[in-house]
Amino acid sequence: PNTNLLLLCSHCMRGKGYREALQHSKKTVKGQTWAALKGIVGLFFVIFIPLLVMDTVLTGALYTFEPKLLQATYLITAYLYSFGIVLLLLSSISLYAELKRSSSKK
Repeated sequence: PNTNLLLLCSHCMRGKGYREALQHSKKTVKGQTWAALKGIVGLFFVIFIPLLVMDTVLTGALYTFEPKLLQATYLITAYLYSFGIVLLLLSSISLYAELKRSSSKK
C-alpha cells in the first residue's frame, strides 16, 4: 500500500538502490498487511470525510450567498484538500514508523 511507497522513496533518497529499498519495505510490512491497510483506510476516512463535509457546506454557502464567488470556492476546495493530503502523508509516515517498531519487536 501507500506505506510501501513512502518507505521506498525514503530509502531510495538515502542512496539505497530500488531493489534494496523495496526488499526492506516488504520485510517491514510483511505479516502486517491488514494493519497497514486498516490504518491507511481509517486515516483516509478520518481526514477526508470531515474535509468533504466542510467543503460542501462552505461551497454551498458561498455559492448561495453570492454566485460570483464560484471561483473562490475552487480555491477553498484546493486549500482544504491540499491540507488533507499533507496530513494524510504525515500520518502515513507515522503509521509506517509504528509498523516498523512493532515488526522489529517480533
